[in-house]
Amino acid sequence: MAHKITMHQPSEHLLSSDVVFVVRKDRTKIGELHISKGNIVWWPKNSKMRKYRVKWSDIPKLFEDESFRVKN
Repeated sequence: MAHKITMHQPSEHLLSSDVVFVVRKDRTKIGELHISKGNIVWWPKNSKMRKYRVKWSDIPKLFEDESFRVKN
């Protein structure tokens, strides 16, 4: 089964709030992706303390890694 993505977008008046994507596979939550002005944070399922943060300035280094490259 494909992943199911749900998005929670704050109102435009709350400029400091994150846009949150809830990611599920086979009806089971696998985590949340929080996107803000400063960075992107991945919260694994049922995690209150453990999270993975990437600054926007580090995104090109992350995705331009050869292991992510799509080969035609």
